[in-house]
Amino acid sequence: MKKCYTCKKLKNLSEFGKNSAKDDNLQINCKCCYNKYARDYKKRNPDVYLRANAKKSKEAVTEYQKAYQKIYRARPENKAKAKIYQKKYHESF
Repeated sequence: MKKCYTCKKLKNLSEFGKNSAKDDNLQINCKCCYNKYARDYKKRNPDVYLRANAKKSKEAVTEYQKAYQKIYRARPENKAKAKIYQKKYHESF
């Protein structure tokens, strides 16, 4: 049994996360209290999470866009539009 630093309740050791820096190799807060803290922190500091996930999100969007463009360009009516646009573009020089 161990006492949670936040809620001050005695809980089983299985209710605490691991922390190798501590003597007993357990966090000072129980998992329940830590999860509440993490949720609140994320709400108070959304920019931290946006920056962390920006690269992943950008890569996912890029992959989606590439797949969409491949399908879009394969349609016959869009091929005709693209040829007209390219012709006008090259004539402007």
